[in-house]
Amino acid sequence: MDIKRSIILIMKEELIKELVANSKITNRLNVQLKQKIELMEKEIIQYKSEMSDLHRQTQVVASSSGRTSDLELKKKLEHAQNRIMELEANRNKVNLEKKLSDLEIAYGKLKQQNDLLQKKVKDDADKKLRLEKDYEKEQQRLKELETKSEKQQQILKKKTEDLAQAQRRLRSASQSAPDTEQKHWVEQEMEKILHEKQQIELFKEELIKREELIRKKECLIKEKDKLEDKKSKNLEESHLSLIKQRKYLDEKLNNGAELTAQEERRIFEIDEAIEALEVAIEYENDSIREKQVKLKDSVYFDNPTKKISESVLEKFSDLPSEESRVLLKKFFVKIIDLKEQEQKIKLDNSELELQIEEQTKTIEQLRSALKQNISASTDTKLLEQKTRNEKMIKMLQQQLNDSSSRVALLEREIESYREKIIKLKQKYQDQHLESESLMSILNSHRENASSVVNVKIFFLIIRRADKD
Repeated sequence: MDIKRSIILIMKEELIKELVANSKITNRLNVQLKQKIELMEKEIIQYKSEMSDLHRQTQVVASSSGRTSDLELKKKLEHAQNRIMELEANRNKVNLEKKLSDLEIAYGKLKQQNDLLQKKVKDDADKKLRLEKDYEKEQQRLKELETKSEKQQQILKKKTEDLAQAQRRLRSASQSAPDTEQKHWVEQEMEKILHEKQQIELFKEELIKREELIRKKECLIKEKDKLEDKKSKNLEESHLSLIKQRKYLDEKLNNGAELTAQEERRIFEIDEAIEALEVAIEYENDSIREKQVKLKDSVYFDNPTKKISESVLEKFSDLPSEESRVLLKKFFVKIIDLKEQEQKIKLDNSELELQIEEQTKTIEQLRSALKQNISASTDTKLLEQKTRNEKMIKMLQQQLNDSSSRVALLEREIESYREKIIKLKQKYQDQHLESESLMSILNSHRENASSVVNVKIFFLIIRRADKD
């Protein structure tokens, strides 16, 4: 999970970097295009001023200049008009390029957003699959726990049936007994035997404890002897050194050379521990002696089953045949075994019941926790997904509205440029008509001037002829 999150974060950072780089590039292109448009507009204004100057020059020169000046002015006008048309075409081309670049940038952004949305949808689908797999695993685990609890319940049922059978056997055995007093006595004897068995086990445990305590005591005594030997040696050495250096070390004679503080502390601790162990050993010895006396007084210390049979045979000596005695002996031994089995079964049953209760509690807790987690996680994830989708839809709608508004603005700008071009064409046509009218006027003036000159020449010729 951590690796996936890190990969997603890296991808998001790369996308953000790409978006920042694209935005920088678009800003740079927009600035360049704006600069080009401003330069072209300046050139158009310049050429318009030149055209107006040319018109003024034509009006001024119309009355005075000849045909060559008119041709030059006409050429200049045509050149200026062509230059204006080229500039307008370039401006339209630049505007179209800007529009195309803006549309490409908007398309790229929409594509990136679409890719992000597809990735988010894919991630949500993966999360859903993971949740479904986790839910299936939890269901399988619950089934395994249920099967385990069923098996344990079956074992418990079997053991309870065994216990019931043992109790029935005891009841049947007690019913087959000859007398109620003898039955009561037999039960008491069995309880005594079980109690004495427990006492023997406790006695063995206490013997083991006493042996451990004795071993510890011996180790401590050995350690104490070593330290005391060391102390005596040190004292002897210090005594000799003090005798030799008595003249120079009068103060050290009174103090003497002793053991280190740690060794003195250790001796003190060992003394206390030995005293405590001796007290504990004495207490254990006293309790062991008392128990030994009690167990020696009891009939069942050496061989419990043998003593049981002997005591039972003594009580049932009034029975007629020896076979009945053998049967009674076997019967009582079996009853004791059954009692022990009954106690073990009870302990096992209690342990199994506790385990089953704990497992049922854990199963219920797991079910409730699983339901809560699934419901909470699904609700939160659905809400988050819904909010994300709504935000993305709003953002896309806003971007579409922005793009549509941009397209409308571009269309309006194109229409305005078309109107300007039409107006410029009309102005050019009007100026062309004016220039043609001026040329016709100039031609007429020239024709009139030439006719007047011809008349004058004719009259001069006539005059010369008359003189001759």
